Amino acid sequence: MVVAVDIDEVLGNFVSAINQFVADRYSLCHSVSEYHVYEFAKIWRCSKDEANIRVHEFFDSSYFKTAIHPIPGAQQAIQNLSKVCNMSIVTSRQYAIQDHTVEWIEKHYPGLFQKIYFGNHFALNGKSTPKSEICRSLGAKVLIDDNPNYAIECAEVGIKVLLFDYENSYPWCKSDFVNGHPLITRVQNWEEVELQLSSLILPSNNNIIISQ
Repeated sequence: MVVAVDIDEVLGNFVSAINQFVADRYSLCHSVSEYHVYEFAKIWRCSKDEANIRVHEFFDSSYFKTAIHPIPGAQQAIQNLSKVCNMSIVTSRQYAIQDHTVEWIEKHYPGLFQKIYFGNHFALNGKSTPKSEICRSLGAKVLIDDNPNYAIECAEVGIKVLLFDYENSYPWCKSDFVNGHPLITRVQNWEEVELQLSSLILPSNNNIIISQ
């Protein structure tokens, strides 16, 4: 079974790292709990162009290279899942940070993903590709993502989505419009992800993936 996995807030804590950057560079103090939407311009109260500039400054900083850490439980879960699933990354990240993204994945999740696909969303340059289009092209049956908009987009084309809300701490994940969709299931940690995927792979044994 082909499973697509998002990076930011699913494999690594992007928002926490960029909060450190904007606090030091712009004296803007924000916590993850303030991000009721995953749109930096609205949270930082600036234009979209200014937000994009700040994000790309973050990409060029040491914060981007060293302050993003794996989400708890993700490394072991991906090791377990990669033995029974074809795991690929589908991220909205931009081509401009492709090389560093690949380096980060290989450092924290070495050899566990088949391919890494970039949507190039919110980029200063280049064409963007919808996540649903990428997922369909690689034959993904499941997407693990924290963004309700991507969840709906992919569920509407028949892809099952595990909407990742780590320990119920992502405000942007709380959108009501995804509630009740038959192909969207909320999960709050990587153990729940493993349980959901194991039930899809072998419904009669929900513990096949979970390491004891």
